[in-house]
Amino acid sequence: MISVIIPCKNRFEELCRCLCSILRSIQIAHEQFTELESEIIIVNDHSDINFPVKVQNKFPQVTIVDTIGVGPGFARNYGLNICKGDYIFFTDSDCV
Repeated sequence: MISVIIPCKNRFEELCRCLCSILRSIQIAHEQFTELESEIIIVNDHSDINFPVKVQNKFPQVTIVDTIGVGPGFARNYGLNICKGDYIFFTDSDCV
């Protein structure tokens, strides 16, 4: 299993572009490695109240976890502690 961890705070549009890119890459990988499992974890670092709902509505296949505004380093580590992957990738919400 691969895990992709993305810390994010109030960057919905950037995150959407990032997730579209990641999901397309995972789709391509699944074509060659049919047994590949994956998870995407968004670590919401105390965004606006509607942010998690908007993300979940647009991308129901991602997991969203919340932190209390402690910064991207802690958010990455938090995601690392809960992920299930044998291979772990980190990216930021503004990377495409």
